[in-house]
Amino acid sequence: MKTLPSILLVFFVSLAVYPQELSLATMFTDALVLQQQCDAPIWGTGKPGSTVTVNGSWGSSASCTVGPNGEWKADLATPAAGGPYSVTVTQDSRAITLNDVLIGEVWLCSGQSNMEMPLRGWPPADTIGGWFNEIPNAIYPQIRMFTVERKVSTEPLRECTGTWKECLPSTAALFSATAYFFGKKLHNELNVPVGLILSSWGGTPVQAWTSEPFIVKDPLYANAAEQFKNNRETFTRLQQWLADRPVIDLTPFSSRSDWRTASFGDASLERAEQFDSSWKSTALPGGWEQNEIGPFDGVVWYRRTAAIPSAWKGKELSVALGPIDDYDAVFVNGTKIGGMESGSPWNIPRSYRIAASLVNDTVLTIAVRVIDTGGGGGMWGTEKQMELGLPDGSERISLAGQWKYRAVAEIRNGKAYLFDNTIGLNERPRGAVDFGPDHPASLYNGMIAPIIPYAVKGAIW
Repeated sequence: MKTLPSILLVFFVSLAVYPQELSLATMFTDALVLQQQCDAPIWGTGKPGSTVTVNGSWGSSASCTVGPNGEWKADLATPAAGGPYSVTVTQDSRAITLNDVLIGEVWLCSGQSNMEMPLRGWPPADTIGGWFNEIPNAIYPQIRMFTVERKVSTEPLRECTGTWKECLPSTAALFSATAYFFGKKLHNELNVPVGLILSSWGGTPVQAWTSEPFIVKDPLYANAAEQFKNNRETFTRLQQWLADRPVIDLTPFSSRSDWRTASFGDASLERAEQFDSSWKSTALPGGWEQNEIGPFDGVVWYRRTAAIPSAWKGKELSVALGPIDDYDAVFVNGTKIGGMESGSPWNIPRSYRIAASLVNDTVLTIAVRVIDTGGGGGMWGTEKQMELGLPDGSERISLAGQWKYRAVAEIRNGKAYLFDNTIGLNERPRGAVDFGPDHPASLYNGMIAPIIPYAVKGAIW
């Protein structure tokens, strides 16, 4: 027999676990686009057992009962393309109204860097032909894009972060270029509103966008079930560890692909003269994934000293470092001599001049800060691309070989988690696998599952 205290305990636990207030999934906001002439799923959370009614101002209505877990979904019949309309969702006395709703063709736009690349490109190296004319004339308020924020997950998520934005000169620069031109063609030829759901991440494999149930059936992934188990265990440990680190929001830098003013609590590392135990040794050149650092997105400093001929003292020199993925800032004797800190320079070999005034001894200290925001990272060229010498190339010495390095921050989901001289990469939890955007189902779980079952006409990759 249950006692009154135990019944009350179950009641209050239920209130804490399951939502009571009416809410909509994050995709349902003002300015959204719904697929025309279909039963479009609308979903969210509410009070278990209550009735939720969805009304479209075009005359359609749908109702459903909130499930025991607090979730509900109603299929609202949509008319032929048109709008703007409103959609009102009610539960008891609570009502939520979405305004400026368009009905048209909705497409999922997913993939890698070819889909992720914005209309403005990634200057200075990678730009879209004619972007300077296209963006000022991109006045298409009936083309709207919902951009799903980058996120990896070991389990299918229910929610994602993103917003619907009209295509205007003030917003078009950050629209996916591929999705923009696709949507523009549809809009002009069909004369209907177009909704574009952008869910992309450059440099990621298709397996990351595939669901776990599908992958485990494939004979090529016979060990997938064990890998998924390892992923979850490793990711859980890592998330718990990162939760104790100071955090910086990277949106001001990532939104402009400009990292010149980014700081990670590392302002003095270019001037440090001694190495403490937080600095480790590694051989360069070499990408992070191929050396001690391993699969990692974040900020790493490199330093080494270089003995030069006495005849070079007081002369201008040049330093070549090969390509650096993604961004770099280079210092000699504590003074910044150059860097590529904006755009998309990941495959451009670096070469900088060293002012004669800095060459005042026969030993130079070279420091390089590398920022990798996703995919491969590091100083990954060839040995011949890492040299120091006279600008005319007549005399050169190699910089390939042993360098000291120190990781100062990890980048995940638009945030930087800061390390210090006692807590760093060596203390970071590692397991059989290091879970990230290149692992099977990681992006399906984090960036596709939350937008299912939103009604779409189709998908482009």
